[in-house]
Amino acid sequence: MLIALAAVAAVPFTPPFGKWTRLSLDPIVSPRGEGFESAGTFNPSLVEKNGKYVVLYRAQVIIPGYKGKWSVKWTKSGAIVPEKINGKYWMY
Repeated sequence: MLIALAAVAAVPFTPPFGKWTRLSLDPIVSPRGEGFESAGTFNPSLVEKNGKYVVLYRAQVIIPGYKGKWSVKWTKSGAIVPEKINGKYWMY
């Protein structure tokens, strides 16, 4: 078993799409402003549909002074696609 692990560790890793290079030190999605993204942005991903690209991510807002229950009449859902698909807006 130890020999098998050593053999696997000895094989150099080659990324399947080549070496990635960061184009900018600035993040594409980050907390900003005083709106729904003000406290945090998380889990970004990119989706392509019919030649259009949409970046999906989760965001968080802090409401100053809010001491209520988040689960009562509150939802974190938001539209993630700017147009209807099969007659509906898709939400997460």
